[in-house]
Amino acid sequence: GTLAIHCTCRRMLEPTDIHCYEPPIYRVCPPSTTEGPPPSLPFLAIVLESANAIGGPSPGLLHSLREQGCQLVLAHSAVPAEDRDTRGLNGQHPQSKDGTKGLNGVRPQSMDGLYQPTALNKEWFDAVFHKVIDMEEEEGEEGVCRIRPLARYLADTGIDPTQVICFACTETGARCFADADVGLVVAAKHDKVWTKEAGTDSVSMPGADLATPECPTARQLAWLHKVVTEKFWCVCLWCSPPLGELSNNLGLPADSPSAADRAELTTVASRTIAARGHPAWIPQRPGNSQHPGCTVLLGNEMMACPDWTLMEAYLRTGSVKRDVRQFGKVTLYSHSLDAGIAQVNHALEVQDTRDGLRVRISDKRIASLATAGEAATELSVAILEGGGKTPAAICIRSSLLLDWLPPGFVVRKYVDIADGHAVLFASFVDKTNSRRIEVTAWHRLVKDDGRGDVQLTPQAAPPKPSSKFEGGVRSYAEAVAGACAVDLIFANPRRGSRYTIEKVVMVTSSVVDISSQNLSSPRDRRPCLFEASFD
Repeated sequence: GTLAIHCTCRRMLEPTDIHCYEPPIYRVCPPSTTEGPPPSLPFLAIVLESANAIGGPSPGLLHSLREQGCQLVLAHSAVPAEDRDTRGLNGQHPQSKDGTKGLNGVRPQSMDGLYQPTALNKEWFDAVFHKVIDMEEEEGEEGVCRIRPLARYLADTGIDPTQVICFACTETGARCFADADVGLVVAAKHDKVWTKEAGTDSVSMPGADLATPECPTARQLAWLHKVVTEKFWCVCLWCSPPLGELSNNLGLPADSPSAADRAELTTVASRTIAARGHPAWIPQRPGNSQHPGCTVLLGNEMMACPDWTLMEAYLRTGSVKRDVRQFGKVTLYSHSLDAGIAQVNHALEVQDTRDGLRVRISDKRIASLATAGEAATELSVAILEGGGKTPAAICIRSSLLLDWLPPGFVVRKYVDIADGHAVLFASFVDKTNSRRIEVTAWHRLVKDDGRGDVQLTPQAAPPKPSSKFEGGVRSYAEAVAGACAVDLIFANPRRGSRYTIEKVVMVTSSVVDISSQNLSSPRDRRPCLFEASFD
């Protein structure tokens, strides 16, 4: 893959190449649920294991796909109903047994306890599907499951198996679809993708590629199909939040694995630093995490350092702030690791049920594989819908989290927002043993209204009311009292435009005589000589 960070002597700080070219389709964040269908489909057939399975396509989606020439196939089996993840073909999730309902009738934090809905009458199969076949699970020469009727149908119709998307609701179906070497296998729960056997370290992988409790849209299915069939470096991808990460009362229910397991699996690291793969908007504090978010090599051991990953998004009207993490309805979630470019990605789309305000936030994080101690992260925010005639200001709080102070160390911190700068500096100092860990973070503000990136210079004070005009975003910076943090505000944002904070950091550690050294201002420090490149 490409190097994530490139050294250069021509530029000092500017990480200007983060959005400088059109990336391949599989490295773009997941399409929004508000986007329409794609002009063409990269797949030719949809295969359902059950006509009433949780996570399966809705009738509207099936009708739309059929109009675009996609073949609809029902490959059902004789698996008992209690072994399936089921729901009605009308696309609505059933009510849970205890009577509680979230959006579409699903509990927000669990998919358990759903009753068995009424199945689609078999007399309707011929009207809905191009082909209805019975799954035959047979043992091959090496005990491998086969679906001979499905393979025969694909061969007779001339459809390449890689151009097929299958929806599985049982382990048997997931295993058989995977054995047929289809392009993408989707299931409702993660146990159809992988599950760890209780009391052992062994992992079972039935064969599904992706678990999502709600069927993706046509555009999202096209994106996922390309991710799986055309790119082999996306080693982790989750499309539902872990339990307890978000305060979602409606929308996507939570699923395993846990937030801690996902953060550990998607850690990005270099020879000297490491950052766990948690979302940038989730603080890694001792109260909710067993491990520090960022570490650095000090001597011969990895030590906690100021956490440079934290970036939180708010919408601000005057002194009132609305935390987007508290919006009640989660409509899109994505957490992935791109091993080809050593980059962890997150995307979150939420909607406030009070006024319909829909916001999308995403972040990317890399650690330099070329230069020790260099790393970069970014957080983007876009108001998609609602928010009234004049959208609220977008506030992104960038912090150096100081909660993981090693024993024997003291904290030093400094914030510089003068003259268009937004620089954070924090250090852990151990004078007794002459040890020091330092983190310096520079920021760049960017807007993109669809015509390319435009760099903005943050002012040291809010803009005057007379300076505001439609589409004329104004940016400014405010230091956060009592913390090593800065609020970077985009006033008067345009609905649909993307506003990004790019954060470039340098992490250093040393064992030197520091008894007589004074803390210098980041302004006196030599800026980091590299530019970050997110693919």
